[in-house]
Amino acid sequence: MKIKETLFSLYTHAPSPISKWAYAMARTYLYVDRRDSLFDCVFRAVSESQSAGDYLEFGVFRGTSFINACRLARKHGLDEMRFFAFDSFEGLPDSEGVVMRQGAYASSRATFEWRIV
Repeated sequence: MKIKETLFSLYTHAPSPISKWAYAMARTYLYVDRRDSLFDCVFRAVSESQSAGDYLEFGVFRGTSFINACRLARKHGLDEMRFFAFDSFEGLPDSEGVVMRQGAYASSRATFEWRIV
């Protein structure tokens, strides 16, 4: 089994502390997510402007972006920011002309809640 598949398997099936480690390793060594740098810029700008507000994310899937947003908000001292996640957890709806299939990105609420704890 390749390293990426092994880390993914650990992340999705192992107990929480181990899976979070596998996730961190995969994110660090297997690919660079450009969302992190974008989110970092956004939260830095919000912090520097001393703007008040909350974070809302629609379509959280398994929570990767949501987790990163929480982490980066804390990094930039936005401790009063509240976080709201919205998802049907049923995946994409059926849509004519769309390349992705119905149900793609389906994930359970339990999986999302387990990952964000």
